[in-house]
Amino acid sequence: MSTMEITTRINRKWLERKPKHELASIIMSNLGRINLFAEHGEVQSGHDRPLAVNVTGGGELTIRIGINTLAFRFNRQEDNTPYDEKANGFKRLYRVVDAVEFAKKVRTKLCREEEDGSTPLTDLFDKVCRNAIDNGCFGVEEDGRDKKV
Repeated sequence: MSTMEITTRINRKWLERKPKHELASIIMSNLGRINLFAEHGEVQSGHDRPLAVNVTGGGELTIRIGINTLAFRFNRQEDNTPYDEKANGFKRLYRVVDAVEFAKKVRTKLCREEEDGSTPLTDLFDKVCRNAIDNGCFGVEEDGRDKKV
């Protein structure tokens, strides 16, 4: 099965044309996908893989994240590291000590069904699909027919 990864490929000439403040913004927004210390062709283990969203030739949208990456992200998220005025610094509230158990619980919560059959994951898909349409997705067209859904 072939996989088509949706990524932005850049080259040196493209980078040289960008102002430094824009480059900093690009780097910061993609920090989770940048591995500055990997050797060329080095592949991270499944546990440490960054978040990746792919469209496969087999007709699937796949979302993957390594469990260590998930734990790392949680440990550093803003809600888990509030500013503590007494300590004059940031304080981590919780620390993941077992990435496998944490990932299993996250999976359970992503798939938890409400009374209407929706889950946090289906709610996320609803939101991002609508956002794609609102931002000019070429893969859809307006359908003005009146019909019961």
